[in-house]
Amino acid sequence: MRIIDKIKILNRSTVIMRIILLFMAFYLVAFPFLPKLEYAVSYFNEEVNPKNNLPVEVLDALERGENLLYISKSQVNRKIIETDNIKNIHEDVWIWPGSKKPDVGGNTVLLAHRYASIGGNRASTFYNLPEMVSGDKSYVVWDGKIYEYEVFETFVVDPSHIEILENTEENILTMFTCTPLWTSKERFVVRSKLVNIWE
Repeated sequence: MRIIDKIKILNRSTVIMRIILLFMAFYLVAFPFLPKLEYAVSYFNEEVNPKNNLPVEVLDALERGENLLYISKSQVNRKIIETDNIKNIHEDVWIWPGSKKPDVGGNTVLLAHRYASIGGNRASTFYNLPEMVSGDKSYVVWDGKIYEYEVFETFVVDPSHIEILENTEENILTMFTCTPLWTSKERFVVRSKLVNIWE
């Protein structure tokens, strides 16, 4: 093979390698924003029952006897589990030990991861929780009943502000997760009031 042919092959290989490196660099820069992009362009396909206007996923969980949190706006459709350690929740939603259950009244506290590194870094259950605003609905299926809540406030607190865990006279739902993204510096809190109970 002539030297000129070797140089041409080497030049082509260099160009191909540069293109591959360019795509890899773009992916690494864009990776943290992919879940936001996916959220912006995706549509959470919510199917509702025409008789009662409740999401079908909520009714299915009720039929299965499963405790569930469903939020169309934040694209959450996950089991609620009771455990003594946040390390056990993975992709599910944790009902804070000691908080009131929906059927008792008071402050029901739910939390979940916003970002997970189990199986590779990716968006987790409460990744889109900060998208919620006043008026947004969420549904909790608990012990054979559906509790419908409506957001009345959202705010950010320092982790030391444990008053968000305290009981309240009115029946409310408090959900929180870590913020800013990829840190546990603060907590993003969503508070909702009970507006309906379905059996």
